Amino acid sequence: MWRRRGSGFGRKASSTSDGRGVCQSALHAVTGRGKISLMLSITNSAAQPQSPSYRLDPAGFAPLRTRMISVVAVVTPLLIAGIWYLDGRLKPDRNIFDFLLAPIIAVLTAYRSIQREKNKWDSIVYEFRAGTLVRELPDYPPLEITPGEITKIVESDHGITVQTSSRLRWLPVPRALIGYADFRNRLVVWAPTVEVIRAARSLKSVIQSVAAVLVCVALFGGPFFLMYTSHRELVLPLGTALTAGFVAMILYYRNSPHVPTSFRMTAWILLALPVLAMIERLVISR
Repeated sequence: MWRRRGSGFGRKASSTSDGRGVCQSALHAVTGRGKISLMLSITNSAAQPQSPSYRLDPAGFAPLRTRMISVVAVVTPLLIAGIWYLDGRLKPDRNIFDFLLAPIIAVLTAYRSIQREKNKWDSIVYEFRAGTLVRELPDYPPLEITPGEITKIVESDHGITVQTSSRLRWLPVPRALIGYADFRNRLVVWAPTVEVIRAARSLKSVIQSVAAVLVCVALFGGPFFLMYTSHRELVLPLGTALTAGFVAMILYYRNSPHVPTSFRMTAWILLALPVLAMIERLVISR
């Protein structure tokens, strides 16, 4: 009897241990599969190639800074000479000390512009991401280009320019990019149907560049002309035309990815240039 009870007890114990073993086996199977699946997911994610991020070489900003200083050194004396000439027609007894503020403003503006461009240079990032070419830049709208949008890729001694069907959506990539050759190879493979052409100066591009410069000179130099012209009858029509020109320019460039997002609000301050010039000539100095 003791044997049977013992054997019975033993059988129950073995069945219990078998049940526990089955549970433990199932638990190990589940956890093992979880570990395996987790390891597989980690392995798969690690096996997937990550698109590298491309940044500009900090040492490559020196040539750009030199060009900016050269432009300021040429434009500032011309601007001061123009103001001096126009002011002399209205104020023959002007004093040279009245123009000491102009070069100071020019130097401060140039310094801030160079600092702003340096910050852009250090923070801009290029990346191929999910079938798109992305440019990220703080305080600027994101620029994302797909292969179907690209019309041509132009390469010059300064770098690559990715052009699209939209005049506002274009992407310059300087040669100072760290890993420029790798970026260029990826770009060619990423957009295989687009031909890379060598930049060449054409008559059309020259005319467009000259026209753009003349429009800028007319818009930003127009208020100075309104301030100093002796023909008061031209102040109102020219001031109205300049105001409309500034409005058109702001509306055209406000959605450009190459203009800071803060430009959407602060750009309207430019309307004060022709408006204040008209008020000063037609109301205050009447």
